[in-house]
Amino acid sequence: MNIKQCEKTCEVSGLKASPGIVIGRVVVVDNCATWQRIRLLREEIPPEILRFKVAIARTEHQLMNIRDQFTEHLPDYSSIINSHILILKDGMISNQTVKIMEKELINAEWALDKALQAVEVRFARLTDPYIKERFNDIRHVVERIYRLLGGEEKVEEFAEKVILVARDFSPEDTLRMNQDRILGFMTDIGGITSHTAIVARTLGIPAVVGLGNITGQVTTGDLVILDGNSGRVFLHPTADKLNFYRENQIRQKRFSEQINFYAHLPSETIDGLQIQVKANIEIIDEVALAVKHGAFGIGLFRSEFYYLGSTEPPSEDLLFELYHQLLTRLAPFPVTIRTFDLGGDKIAGNVSSPDEKNPALGLRAIRFSLQEGNLFKTQLRALLRAGFHGHLRILFPMISSLEELLQAKEVMEEVKEGLRRDGLPFGEDIEVGIMIEVPSAVAVADELAREVDFFSIGTNDLIQYALAIDRGNENVAHMYEPLHPAVLRMISQVVESGHKMGIDVGLCGEMAGDVTYLPLLLGLGIDELSMHPLAIPYIKKMIRSSKAGDMDQLARETLTFSTAAEIRNHLSNYLSDKYPDEFGSPL
Repeated sequence: MNIKQCEKTCEVSGLKASPGIVIGRVVVVDNCATWQRIRLLREEIPPEILRFKVAIARTEHQLMNIRDQFTEHLPDYSSIINSHILILKDGMISNQTVKIMEKELINAEWALDKALQAVEVRFARLTDPYIKERFNDIRHVVERIYRLLGGEEKVEEFAEKVILVARDFSPEDTLRMNQDRILGFMTDIGGITSHTAIVARTLGIPAVVGLGNITGQVTTGDLVILDGNSGRVFLHPTADKLNFYRENQIRQKRFSEQINFYAHLPSETIDGLQIQVKANIEIIDEVALAVKHGAFGIGLFRSEFYYLGSTEPPSEDLLFELYHQLLTRLAPFPVTIRTFDLGGDKIAGNVSSPDEKNPALGLRAIRFSLQEGNLFKTQLRALLRAGFHGHLRILFPMISSLEELLQAKEVMEEVKEGLRRDGLPFGEDIEVGIMIEVPSAVAVADELAREVDFFSIGTNDLIQYALAIDRGNENVAHMYEPLHPAVLRMISQVVESGHKMGIDVGLCGEMAGDVTYLPLLLGLGIDELSMHPLAIPYIKKMIRSSKAGDMDQLARETLTFSTAAEIRNHLSNYLSDKYPDEFGSPL
């Protein structure tokens, strides 16, 4: 490796894909295939199509070999690779590429690029970051086809521990990283909910993604600091910066060892209050991450991914197999699956969606489900059948009125009757809950509580709808305030309504995984918290060092304040007093 002297210190910020601090030399990997645009004669198209189909077959064979290689010791990731194999077989890419070649008389690479661009336009309309990230899976598969069309396939080995840098890495690339040789990685593009990031977090490989043009800012041999905790990268660090981060590495190792101790302990306060701490996931491959970090079940499984990025919605049997696997892997813990939150800006297969000026307030979630009855019934059939084999809870999203809830329950009863006629076993007594994420649901929570087995408060949407704030709008994003008195009073009202009817009230928004809000949420009476798996050990540690009586008093006092500033100041003082080691400075 060519080692060069430090030149100019600078800091580059990206997204914290996988936690950890590493210091080392970089190796820039050019894993993007190069290709040319070539116009062909009509008689040249058949052999060009054959060349493309051979590349598809080789790509599938390659992916199957990688899957088989890791099935034994990393079984949870076989489904990621299987999803990539399904993308290969789906006509959205392969058939469309062939059609473009035949129509426009162009080479396979150019046609493949056009097919990918058409899919990208479709995904660009989405706003949900979890769903938007799924385009990366399609792009990773296409990149692999490009490499094989060009005859390229190389696996690099390194003689010393290095930090890899590339435009992007696929999940398969990440699985094949030798942890004895790879300290971490960073990329130009990518997101924290991508399959690549999920694999990196589970394997414990520190990573920062979405750095813009990091491949153009570093050269193989440069010394860098990669901080996966904050999403920052320091190029050509000074001696002082190196010493600071080496000390941080030592502190982080001690902290991780301490926090990991709490992962599998009961989440119970000093005075005996038990809180259910669960994980939010969206794909079955995240189960390993949830279990590793001590989740006592899944509090929110987002089911939209399997409806997007394909030309056809998933079949009942495919969904049944997916849900069955999920329940089996989590047994005996409960799994809460939210029915699809489609519509608006999320398009399902070949189902048409109206062009709406404000999709967040349009035909989406349960409204879309009730309109697209066949799609909804197919998912409910798969869910109910899977519920025979594990502890399933079904969650309806964005319920805004009692009428909507009763309609959804009526559809479920129709589906149960159909399963009985078909002689198929299903879960007869599956718990049914609703997402509380619009103000109207808060206002009639007492009526809704009579019809369900549990509530789940989705604070991300509830805050936006209650305060009329779009977090994606830079002009008003700063006004998004979880500690707004209205938000806290709504949470309190929902809890009170639920508890009066004897049902549990959970919370699955971002507030659930933020330790600064924990005492207040528990003081308000929340029974269950569901969050990103990585947050679970720290949340458990906080719960186990808390007293229910103190948190109850905190909540009562907080509800008397009129402004978010007063609440934040009061909460800051409480945290500094009760948790001096964790909160030594104001919020």
